[in-house]
Amino acid sequence: MTKNQTLVVTATTGDAKAPTTRRCNCGCGEATSSTKTQYKPGHDARHASAVARRIVEGHLTGSAAEAELANLGSEKLHHKAAAMVNRLLEKANKPAKAPKAPKVPADKKSRSEKREIALTVAEEEDAHNKAEAAKRAEIEAELAQSDDWDAATLGEVKMGRWTYPTRTLNGETQRYTKTTLAADGGSWVAFNGK
Repeated sequence: MTKNQTLVVTATTGDAKAPTTRRCNCGCGEATSSTKTQYKPGHDARHASAVARRIVEGHLTGSAAEAELANLGSEKLHHKAAAMVNRLLEKANKPAKAPKAPKVPADKKSRSEKREIALTVAEEEDAHNKAEAAKRAEIEAELAQSDDWDAATLGEVKMGRWTYPTRTLNGETQRYTKTTLAADGGSWVAFNGK
């Protein structure tokens, strides 16, 4: 009988029977389901990880603990523990990442940041309005120099959700192809009111 096997004694007669279970190899002291099994379910992985942690601690402190791999019951557990050792050593040797600065939600910005954003938006809107006014003045000057100035007027027309600049020249209405006169690449096209 091995040291892990338990002797079963009947309570009524006191006769010794052949062992039917054995103690789990992980060291928990519990009985396995039969004499053929070495571990209770899940205890083999627990034993392999405990051995791997002890080996890694030994590497980090300078003491050798590889002899514990021989205590594992099978070749598969030996490989499983060796793989765990490699992963744990890689993790221990990685440099620590610098902690990330916490992100400030948009609604939690300081008053000065909100003020700067508002000023930037106001400056951009002002620049856009100035460019639009300059383009409108340029078009009016162009119309003033043409022979048809007496009948030219500027206006706007809403098409869908967009508003386009228009001009009327000698009874013919034209619409600008962009929503603002300051937009580059726009041109005047005939507009029939639809």
